[in-house]
Formats: sequence, C-alpha cells, structure tokens
Amino acid sequence: ALSYGIELCRIISYLHSIEPNPILYLDLQPRNILICQGALKLIDFDQAVTARSAKTMRERYGTEGFAAPEQYTDEPLDERTDIYAIGVLLYYMGTGAFPGREKDGRCTDRARERAQEVFARETAAVIMRCLNPQKKLRCQSAEEVLEALLHVKTGGSAQNQMPFLKVAVAGSKPGIGVTHVSLGVSSYLSGRGLSCLYRERN
Repeated sequence: ALSYGIELCRIISYLHSIEPNPILYLDLQPRNILICQGALKLIDFDQAVTARSAKTMRERYGTEGFAAPEQYTDEPLDERTDIYAIGVLLYYMGTGAFPGREKDGRCTDRARERAQEVFARETAAVIMRCLNPQKKLRCQSAEEVLEALLHVKTGGSAQNQMPFLKVAVAGSKPGIGVTHVSLGVSSYLSGRGLSCLYRERN
C-alpha cells in the first residue's frame, strides 16, 4: 500500500503542478488504477478538470465512498479534494473496506482503530489527516503526502529521491524522427524501471 501510495502521490503531484492551470483528477478509485508489471497506472480522466474550471463547476460527480465531502456541496473544489481520495485509497488498500463516517463527516472511532491496527502509527496518522472532512486540516498537497509516505517507508524524504526530469525533443519540420526518438527514450526509461509521461505538442 505504501509503495503504490507513493507512486499515486507522484502522479497526482505532477497533475497538480501543471502550470498555469493544474489538473484535478476528482475520481480516484480502484477501477481507475491499473497495476502493470508492478507499476501503478492512472486511467480514465473522464472527471478530470482544470483547477480554474473546478471553481465554477455546477454539476459534480465522484464515486461514492471515495469522493470528498465538498464534492456533495457547493464548497469549491481544489487540490485537497484529490488528497481526500488518496487517503480513502490508502485505507482501502490496507483494510479492504471504506472508512466509516460520523454525521459530521469525521471518521468513526472504529475506522481510526482499524487504520492503527493495519498500518504503522505514522502511516495511519497520514491517512487520517488526508481523510479530514475539513480541507484546511488535511494534508495540503500531494507533495506533502508523498513526503510523509517516503519518510515512513525509507526514513528519507523526497529531497533525497530522484526528482522529476523533463526531457524535450524538438524538430524543425515533420517527418525527421522526433516522435520516434521520444518514444524510444520513453521505452528505454520504462525498461529501466523509471516512470515516464510522454506528451506531444505541435
């Protein structure tokens, strides 16, 4: 659960860091995650929107059990909406169940106890913080959750991990092999066990 949680946080952190308008995924749930040769892949961006669009959304969707409380109200959606779902996914991976809820949205005592039974104390604390119904009391970014999970798993921090590296391949005209080279580099890096995202811009 920790390893997949770390991979998921890296993906969500990337989406949230896209400038000038971050992408909110808004439907993190098991059916939208594939494990391919040990690597986590996020699929189905059907509900994803830009942060700017999320502020004015009239219709809201989400998967019951994974959707943050604000997805059921008029409260603005932001990066912390995805943080809530990360917490549910981590809890679900470890326990096979959804965290129980009180009427005010807080986790039940039994859900808290179950997390502490299944996870190390520090991991349970991170999960419970992600699951706080009040956005201001949650972890404030996917990077913050990533840091906490890395600290629990390795005793280190993201500062000591390999950073994101952007490689740009540009061509002066079509047909000179830019796409071929880019896909070759992506394939090579994937074969070496490194996660890659290929984006084409014309």
